[in-house]
Amino acid sequence: MANLEAQAFSARLVEELKASGHPISATYIARQIHVTPHAARLWLSGVNIPKERNMQALANWLKVDPRWLRYGGVLEDSFVADFMSLGEEDRATVMAVVGVFWDRLSRTVCSPEWGTPNLN
Repeated sequence: MANLEAQAFSARLVEELKASGHPISATYIARQIHVTPHAARLWLSGVNIPKERNMQALANWLKVDPRWLRYGGVLEDSFVADFMSLGEEDRATVMAVVGVFWDRLSRTVCSPEWGTPNLN
């Protein structure tokens, strides 16, 4: 018997396949993301949920958020969660870019023609 989580995942997968104009076919899915038709059949039938790598491949192919595909519901944009999911080098790049913008913003806001900034 399939579990409720896998069944809910299957419903989202089928929903997105239909919305994207793709056939509801295990063989078709398997060819698109390079998995076995058996694995895709288990996903479509609500027996299994894909492993992370395959979930990411499905989400990329269907152009949906992998978190939505896996868990469903309404996603709230979470800068912190997205930031923390980055690798160390990418986090350092983001911090450097934000630092440059912050520096330029603070020079603009604190410039004489703007007066004293109101930080309240």
